[in-house]
Amino acid sequence: MFNAAHPGIQVKLVNAGQGAPEYQAVRAGLQAGSGLPDVVHIEFQFLESFRQVDAFADIGQYANAHKGEFPEGTWTQVAKGDVVNAMPWDSGPMAMLYRKDIFDKYKITVPTVSGLSSSGQVVTSFDPNRVVQSLNLTTLASKYGTQIEHWNGVDVSINARPRNGLVVFGGVSTGKTLADSCEIAGQVPESLGMRPLEYCRIESPFITQFKLNGTYTIPTADVLVSAAYQSVPGPVVQANYVVTERVPGVPLIGSPTATVALLPYTGMGGFGTDYGERLNQLDLRVGKLLRAAKTRTTVNVDFFNLFNANAVTAENPSFPAAFRRPTQIMLARFVKFSAQFDF
Repeated sequence: MFNAAHPGIQVKLVNAGQGAPEYQAVRAGLQAGSGLPDVVHIEFQFLESFRQVDAFADIGQYANAHKGEFPEGTWTQVAKGDVVNAMPWDSGPMAMLYRKDIFDKYKITVPTVSGLSSSGQVVTSFDPNRVVQSLNLTTLASKYGTQIEHWNGVDVSINARPRNGLVVFGGVSTGKTLADSCEIAGQVPESLGMRPLEYCRIESPFITQFKLNGTYTIPTADVLVSAAYQSVPGPVVQANYVVTERVPGVPLIGSPTATVALLPYTGMGGFGTDYGERLNQLDLRVGKLLRAAKTRTTVNVDFFNLFNANAVTAENPSFPAAFRRPTQIMLARFVKFSAQFDF
């Protein structure tokens, strides 16, 4: 019909297949520089790969007049600003239906175990229902409610030279973090992942870190003394609880087990409410400078973890078996001797 209505323009329709065979043929023509059609039908998801090799002409002078005839999301697939490389052909909407009764919340009674402040509580989790294939949707969180995430605190640092040969630097940081997504979790509970619904608002206490470093050279003895001290919070207490049933005798849907992240609780929600033992460590170096003719030798003795602290730096989150069993502690005190020779 087109050829009959436009005798000066003759269109030849060639079926080059679809999917991979078609795109391989087009790419072969691009590499050869010949054998390409004037117009080709390409799916949206493959447009960008052809843009990268400059395969398309800019038809914006003809196409932009029709921009208002297409949905914005469809038009942005073929246009980059005023540069248009294709005309939209079709757009197939998708939707997912599921049974709410098998994708619903269920209650978990947290076993009573020492070391977890939420022991004995009843929390609400969700059956992921892996029978229904998930469909990821990227959109604005504000469409489902307000999401808050902020940090309140203060950082103070110092860098001082109070006298010749003495340098002191360090600082202190203290603050608390709040993350609240309860409005969103009320509509999209799966957004919480492993966390129960009660932990949609996570608020930590004030967490303080302190670090101080100093060096001093004793001029009359050519002795250099330096020290580094740090005091930081211990590991966050978290429990990963494996659930196999919605209620006694009723298994989960689509998966034999689900892991629920149980968090400490003090009435505020509270991820980060409980921490392990603080890590306090002091390192010390003493160095002696020896001069001979035009050479200089520095002999050093380093003491790491001078007071031999043994705070736990990592714990087992498996709950309740082996819960909070130390998996890593501070390195024990040790001494290192070194020397540097300059000439």
